[in-house]
Order: sequence, then structure tokens, then C-alpha cells
Amino acid sequence: MSQKPTLSTKIDRMRSGTRILGNQLARANTHLHFFRGLLLRYGELSKAQDFWDYTLAAHSGMTIRDLGVICDTHKLGINLINLLAQVDTPLLDSASHQKLLRFRGVAGKPSTNPRVTMLREWRNNIVAHYNDVVAANDRDDFWNQNPLGEVALQTLIDTGFEIVEWCGKMASVSSEFPRFANGKNGHFAVLDSLKALT
Repeated sequence: MSQKPTLSTKIDRMRSGTRILGNQLARANTHLHFFRGLLLRYGELSKAQDFWDYTLAAHSGMTIRDLGVICDTHKLGINLINLLAQVDTPLLDSASHQKLLRFRGVAGKPSTNPRVTMLREWRNNIVAHYNDVVAANDRDDFWNQNPLGEVALQTLIDTGFEIVEWCGKMASVSSEFPRFANGKNGHFAVLDSLKALT
């Protein structure tokens, strides 16, 4: 028979979870940043269009993949809903308890956030598993039903950071959660170097 986790164990899990999920959110945010930066200079990339199209698809795909892991609901996963489960509710004041309920609604299954629901559709039908119905039909139909563009992805990242930072405060995490990986503008140096060669 397993023992109920102590408050100390829950705080340790929250600290670890906020660090891991904060890093994953920063990766997702950096991939989206690369995608946007390359898209802004897409006209310069036309001589190698296939290569850059695949590169853009890889960055947007990794953004969706990372967010899919963060918003997953598997009971053994390091994800937002399991992070929120570590919050010790008897210690919360009324406002914090309401915020916890709102965050659980966003991260829960089902989610109260339509963008999280769309993200999970992408994860479950395209990214983690390629659904045979989607594969057999026009993928544009799937996109039209689940339009997960740049704004939606950025909103999901920002919401993820809001939850992680709040949990970090609950666990007395003193360090900041960086929004991007180091060297986030390195893609511009690559493009400028390639341009100088032509």
C-alpha cells in the first residue's frame, strides 16, 4: 500500500516539475521564435525553398510536439495537470484556490480552453499518432477544424508559463523561468552568413 505524499515531497515534486516544464516551454517558445524569424525573411530563402519549407515545418512541428507533452494528461507524465496536483489546497487562500481551479480547468481532461483542446487534437491525430482517417482525407479539413496558428501557439506558451510560474511561487522557487533558450537569434547569423556567400 503506497503512502500519501508528504507536503515536503509535494514541494520537491513541484520544484522539479516547474524546472522541467519551464525548460520545455522555453524550447517551444524558441522553436516558435525561429519559425517567425525565418518566415519574416522567407523571400530571401527562395533559392532553397524545399529546404527552408522543411525547416519551417520542423520548427512549427517541434513547437506543437513540446506543447503536446506539456499539456498531456498521462498520470505518470511531467505535465501541467500533474504539476497542479502537487499544490496543497488546504494552505491556499480563497483567491489562490480559485486560480488553482481555473488552471486545473485549463490543464485538465477535458480542458476548458479550446486552444488546449485543439492542441490535443494535433498531438493525438498528427504528432504522436497519425490518424488513418486524417491521413486518408484532405489534411486541410483537419486544419480548418483545428486552426493552430502562431497566435494560438504563443497563447498556449504564455498560459503554460503563467501556470508554471504560479506553481513555482507556491513551491518557493526563487529563480526566474527564462522564456527562450540561449542564442535565440542565432538563425539570423546563419541567414546573414548564407547571404554573404551569394
